[in-house]
Parts: sequence; structure tokens; C-alpha cells
Amino acid sequence: MAFALGKTNKEGTVVVEGTLTVSQISEVRAELIKALKASGKVAIDLRAVTEIDLSALQLFCSAHKTAINSKKYFELIDSSTGVAKNTAGLNGFLREHGCSIDKENTCLWKIKRSA
Repeated sequence: MAFALGKTNKEGTVVVEGTLTVSQISEVRAELIKALKASGKVAIDLRAVTEIDLSALQLFCSAHKTAINSKKYFELIDSSTGVAKNTAGLNGFLREHGCSIDKENTCLWKIKRSA
């Protein structure tokens, strides 16, 4: 896992590989805290993640809420198989609307409907 700032230092990405379960959460949390302190826009890149559990989903929600409260932006870059969205669906995280503080409509778990 690694955190990297973009060229302008306004954007940062945390790249995670392999499994993202409760045993890795404290390390990922530390990287997300560092990223949110250093950047106005933070992404967590999950394209190389093979497994995610409920603790990761909760961490992502917390990071998203922290970003909103800090007037920053947080997003997920999911794998091609949608490992995060699939786990979110299995655990009841997917929703029609964001939470009450999601005024900018950036909820990580909002179901995107096509027209």
C-alpha cells in the first residue's frame, strides 16, 4: 500500500493491493488520514484489491464524512470486477440517496441509474 501526492499536491491517491480486511484496516486508516491532511482531493485505488470486508466499507464511509466535513473530496476507484460495490451490496450499503451530510451528492454507495 502506498500514498502518493499528485503533481500539484492538491490530489492524493492511496493505492491498495491484495486483500483489504480487518487485519489491514489500521494501516489503510493511517494512510487515509495522511492523505486527507495533505490533499484537497483523495482517491483510494482498489483496482488491485481482491477482497474487501465490512471494516473497509466502514472506513471508506468515515473517510468520506471526514472529507465532507473538511470541505474536501474523497472517492473510490473500484476494480473492474467491482469488488467494493459487490461487498457494499452484500452488506446493505448501496442506497438511493446519500447520508444527511452528503449535500454534494458524492455518496460512495449511491446506486447510479442510467436514463
